[in-house]
Amino acid sequence: MKILITVASYYPNVDGVQNVTQYQAEGLAKLGHEVLVISSKHFLKNNYNNPDEEMHNGVRIIRVDAYKDFMINFGDKKGYQKLLEEYAPKVDVMMNVCPSNWNADWAFPLLDQLDCAKMLMVHGTHDFRWRNFRDRSAYGMSRKIWGDIRMSLYFFNNWKNIKKYNAIAHLHEQDFAAQLFRRHGIEKECILYNAVDDQFFESDLKKENQIINVGTFSRRKNQIACLKAFYKSKVLGWKLVLIGPSENRYYRELVRCKHNLERKYGHRDVEIMVGISRQETITEIKRSKIYLLTSISEMFPVSLIEGMAAGCGWISTDVGISQYLPGGKICNTVSQMAEKIRAMVANNTWAELGRKGQCFAVENCKKDEQVRKLESILLDAVEESKMKI
Repeated sequence: MKILITVASYYPNVDGVQNVTQYQAEGLAKLGHEVLVISSKHFLKNNYNNPDEEMHNGVRIIRVDAYKDFMINFGDKKGYQKLLEEYAPKVDVMMNVCPSNWNADWAFPLLDQLDCAKMLMVHGTHDFRWRNFRDRSAYGMSRKIWGDIRMSLYFFNNWKNIKKYNAIAHLHEQDFAAQLFRRHGIEKECILYNAVDDQFFESDLKKENQIINVGTFSRRKNQIACLKAFYKSKVLGWKLVLIGPSENRYYRELVRCKHNLERKYGHRDVEIMVGISRQETITEIKRSKIYLLTSISEMFPVSLIEGMAAGCGWISTDVGISQYLPGGKICNTVSQMAEKIRAMVANNTWAELGRKGQCFAVENCKKDEQVRKLESILLDAVEESKMKI
C-alpha cells in the first residue's frame, strides 16, 4: 500500500502521539509499504532548523507551517490542503491522527473529494470529568472550562465529518473517546493499543527496592505529587527515581519541594535524573518494583505500559484508561497514593500485581503485533472505500 499519515507532532519532536505514530509509520515501512508523513515544523528541536522534507527510517516526512495553541489551529491551512489534494490521489489510504488537531480538522472539508480511503486514529479526547488531582490554579481552571466549552462545540459541529471515515481506531475499548463516539452512533470502531519496545519484556535485571516515574517535568505530569506521596508513605529502605528529559522551571520546583519535604519528614533516598539516555531510562524502569503515575491528564500512558511490561506493580491517578488496566491500584489524592505505596511495600503485593500487568503487556502491547493490526485496519478501509465507488 501507499499510505499518507497526517499528524501534528512527529520526529524529531518527542511526545506520546509522536512516539506511537512514529513506530506505526516505521513499522508499516518495514512491512514494505510506502509511507509519507505530513507533520508540523513547530515544536521541533531547534525549531525551524529541521528540513521541510526528509527521509527517516524508511519514512518520507514533509513539514508544514501549522500548530495548535489553546485548542485553536494556526498556520498555513491552504498550503496543507494543497498537499492533501496533491498526494491523496497517489495513495491508497490516508490516516489522520487526532481529531481537534489542525492535521485532521483542515482535512475535514476535503474528505468527500480526496480520492483515497480514509482512516481516523483517535488518541483519546478531552476529559470532561473533574478530578481531585486537577490543577486548581486559576490558569488550570480556566483551561479546563475553556476545554469543556470548546470541545463540546467541536464535536457538535463535526460528527458529520467524523462519520465519513472508512475506519476509526481508538486506544482502548473503554477510552473516553470510544465511549463518546458510540453514544453518537459511530460504529466503525477498531482498537489499537499503545505498545512499547521489546527490551522492556526482557527480564535480565534484578529488581531493587525502587519506585519510579518517567516523563517530562511539568504540572500535567505532576511529579511533585510523586515526591509528596513517597515522603508521606514513610517507607524505609526504598528509593524514588524521577526521570525527565531536561531541566526546566518545574524541575527547579521539584528540587525545592524535595528540600522542604526533607526538612519535614527526614532524609529519604530520592534521585531526580535529567537528560539520561534512553537505554539508561529503560534500565531504571526494569530494575524498579513500583511505577507511579501522578498525571492530571493522560489517555493511554505509554510510560505506564513500559512499567507494566517490565513487571512493575503500579499506582496511578484515575486518568485515561488506567482504571481498566490490570496490575495496579487507582487513587485520587496524595494521601491515598501514600497509603497504597505503604500497603504495596508492606505486603509485597507489587510482585503479583507486576506479573498481572506484564501478562497484559505481553499479550497486547508489542509493537510488531500492533503494527500488523494497523495494517489490517488500513487494508479493510481500502476495501470498504472500493465498495462505495
